[in-house]
Parts: sequence; C-alpha cells; structure tokens
Amino acid sequence: MWTMRAFAYGAIMVSAVLVAGPAVAQNNPSFWERLIFGTPGSEAPPDWQTCQGKGNATIEQRINGCTSAISSEFDKKNLAAAYTNRGRAYQDRGDVGHAIQDFDEALRNNPQLAGA
Repeated sequence: MWTMRAFAYGAIMVSAVLVAGPAVAQNNPSFWERLIFGTPGSEAPPDWQTCQGKGNATIEQRINGCTSAISSEFDKKNLAAAYTNRGRAYQDRGDVGHAIQDFDEALRNNPQLAGA
C-alpha cells in the first residue's frame, strides 16, 4: 500500500515537471540563457546564439557556432550545454555517430545533464 502511494506521488510529480517545463521556457525566452550563463539579462555571445539556433541558423551554422563556443569555453557546465546543442544539430543532420560522441562529451562535463 505504501509503495503504491509513493509510486503514484512520483508519477504525479514527474507529470507536473514534464507539463510545466516547456511552459516556463515559452513564457520566459531568456530562461535558457539564465540557465547557461547564470546572470539574468546577460546577452549571449554571437557564437552561443548561433549554437542555440537563434536567428534561424541552419544546421551547419549551429554546428560551427557550437564548435567555436566549445573552443573558447572553459566552464564545464557551459561546455556540456555546447556539446549538447551541437549533438542535437548533428542529430538533426542525421549524423548519429557525431551526435552520440557529443552527447557523451556533454555527460563527461556535466553528469547531471538530462538533455544529453
């Protein structure tokens, strides 16, 4: 009985996070910048903006932007985000091998990263 209640509570909490997460990101366009850069209202460098796909960046532009961001970044959490974004761009291009390599590198830099 106790385990059923715990399981049900856990399922409700997971559902709430899955439903609320996208809503938070949509209502607050700077959510991801604050998550990555840690300072509200800070303007992301151009390479990071391209890496994130802003300005209708093509897949190749996203990959190149992330590669530039990776080469100039030393913070492991920011590196993990850049590798994740580049992995997603590779995945969008259909290059699964490079995508997996980048997702692995993202997890090496930040083992808590769920997006990879």
